[in-house]
Amino acid sequence: MSPNKPADTGPRTTPIRGAAIAATSRALHHLHGAKGKDPPCLVLPVEGDNVAEVPRVRRRVRTFLSSRQVPETIVEKAVLVVSELVTNAVIHAVPPISLHVHSGRQFRTRIEVQDGGPRTDPRATEAEDEHGRGLQIVAAECDRHGRTASVQGVTHWAEVT
Repeated sequence: MSPNKPADTGPRTTPIRGAAIAATSRALHHLHGAKGKDPPCLVLPVEGDNVAEVPRVRRRVRTFLSSRQVPETIVEKAVLVVSELVTNAVIHAVPPISLHVHSGRQFRTRIEVQDGGPRTDPRATEAEDEHGRGLQIVAAECDRHGRTASVQGVTHWAEVT
């Protein structure tokens, strides 16, 4: 080894990009449940720019929560919140977009929609607007909700019980 060359410290990693991210996300659609038990979290990639993804996502969330014996009133609230948050991400955010639904103790359901950040600045909603009330619906249907920003993007989250 040359004295000017650093020693090899192990395997090098290369960033995962594009199709590899989508393949990895698809592979994680059920996240690490204990062997023989239902997984506590559903992870779904969402195709950006495709509002047709929203019904598929709603069906998967309904199936997941129902399989965990979550009461139908909570399932209905969670599906509505998922629909609003995913629709907002598809329309207003930059991909990649993913949905995480955590089903916890006492049927507390946490919904997280992660995206690459906003395409444009959100505008105020006018009384006569047909669109723009998604976050108002989320606020009305959930116990807590919020938004967390990072260098990777934005996560909109909500908790339903």
